[in-house]
Amino acid sequence: MIRQPIIAVLGHVDHGKTTLLDKIRGTAVQHKEAGGITQQIGATEIPIKTIQDVCGDLIKGKHFTIPGLLFIDTPGHAAFSSLRERGGSIADLAVLVIDVNQGVQPQTKESIDILRSFKVPFVIACNKIDLVHGWRAQHTTSYTHSEKKQNSQAIENLNLKLYDIMGQLSQAGFNAAHVRDVEDYAKTIALIPTSGVSGEGISELLMVLSGLSQKFLQARLEINKQSEGKGSIIEVKEEKGLGKTIDVILYNGSVRINDALIIGGIEKPIITKVKSLLKPAPLTELRQTKKYDRLKEIGAAAGIKIAAPDLEGVIPGMPFIAGAKDIEKTKETIQKQINAILVETQETGVVIKAESLGSLEALSSILKEHAIPIKSAGIGDVNKKDVVTAQGVRENEPYLGVIFAFNVHIGERAQAVIEKEHVKVFKANIIYKLVENYEEWKEQLKTEKEKEILLTTTTPVKLQVQEDCVFREFNPCIVGVEVIGGTLRNGIKLINAAAKSLGRVKGIQHQNENVAQAGRGEHIAISIENAKYKRDFEESDFFYSDISEHDFKTLLSMKKFLTVNELEILQEILDLKRKQNALWGM
Repeated sequence: MIRQPIIAVLGHVDHGKTTLLDKIRGTAVQHKEAGGITQQIGATEIPIKTIQDVCGDLIKGKHFTIPGLLFIDTPGHAAFSSLRERGGSIADLAVLVIDVNQGVQPQTKESIDILRSFKVPFVIACNKIDLVHGWRAQHTTSYTHSEKKQNSQAIENLNLKLYDIMGQLSQAGFNAAHVRDVEDYAKTIALIPTSGVSGEGISELLMVLSGLSQKFLQARLEINKQSEGKGSIIEVKEEKGLGKTIDVILYNGSVRINDALIIGGIEKPIITKVKSLLKPAPLTELRQTKKYDRLKEIGAAAGIKIAAPDLEGVIPGMPFIAGAKDIEKTKETIQKQINAILVETQETGVVIKAESLGSLEALSSILKEHAIPIKSAGIGDVNKKDVVTAQGVRENEPYLGVIFAFNVHIGERAQAVIEKEHVKVFKANIIYKLVENYEEWKEQLKTEKEKEILLTTTTPVKLQVQEDCVFREFNPCIVGVEVIGGTLRNGIKLINAAAKSLGRVKGIQHQNENVAQAGRGEHIAISIENAKYKRDFEESDFFYSDISEHDFKTLLSMKKFLTVNELEILQEILDLKRKQNALWGM
């Protein structure tokens, strides 16, 4: 049989995810959430009959075999990643909600990264069109009908915002177009203008999701309801009269009362038994209602609550299998999935910690996309062992001896070691920001290290001997020069225009005062050991810093720190050296 496709709803905080879903299901979820922002993951079943009623003429005459749509409403951070299944996602499709007036935001980019890494096809709800300048909100669920009642300026204002979003998505590697202009949904992401306040565009959104599911997902949605139940844990919570319960998304098979329930654990699988099965009535949300239907058996796809003993230690994002015939084999299979993410992965790399398995997998996937190796990965707060691991990596790999803490805290003992040993920790509840902050820090650290190397490297310098300024001919030679380019420092060795060694600069004076260095345009007196006037140079001759081949190659790799003037002098020095040795500097 065919199950409902599971639709994940993602987006930046306050872009209207819950308002949009609330408009579809006709319940007051938004007003029951703290601060108007979704605090929990919800599951809402929309029967196909309701979809046909809402869409009206848009899908009139169309035949559907899907029984409806199952919407998952994820919180602002990467909770979508709790809907995981063996390196992928149990979500069949996703709706990425973007405030059309704000465009792509950091959490939007994170959602795109996660969707891409989990290979989930998606459409975009360009929400809050009712706030576009000049737009007159129409109380209709059809964007097409609403557009006909707008003036040309309002439509142009909306189109300009849609073009901006298309451009931002193009930079991320996606081809997007207005829903009415999409010819091939396999190659183009549909932008659907919507309003969670007025309801405009909801018809088109449901039409596209139903059509895509019917056309492209038939094979994926085919299930055997008699098989073992498979799903992912969304939340663990205490319920009055039930004790500890788990909210789960069931994506395959069925769950029955008294089924053996095998749940993935950090160290080993958790084995328990299903005591109660609770499913919210259609058009309600899993945790916003107490109107549960108590059933003996539930088939996929569904958002359900399971009451069972011994649920201590269960973590969101963990997979479960219910009703397995071979329990030992199932335990082994499910734990392999967990170990693939939790075990130490590479000989060197960063340490990552996250609050759930799904978040850990999402973080791991995105780090791999950025070619950041992972030494160890774990669930829960940062502990002392994590810090010691990062410290050990830092000894050989300073850029990798760090900790990524996604949506978790740092333990007291761990914090003490971090402060004492100055271990770098990147902490955030947006994966995108974690990676961005790390890359910025890495570049900054690289720059500092390169600057340190540059301080011990002989840099390009060019001097010109001034007329009537030879104050002492030798032992040491003291002569007045102008710095034509670069920075002259005490101790630098000099050569003449024939690449012959003159000796080391022993001292620099500017306006009768000893100085450590002198820059371009300054007139100074210098003393040079071993140099002799007339034998080694004449008035108006040029001197250059004597750069070794090693330092030359170092400078080539650090061109960004050199001025145009210094690069020109470096080329002159190269030409002088190659007159003596054609292979110099290669």
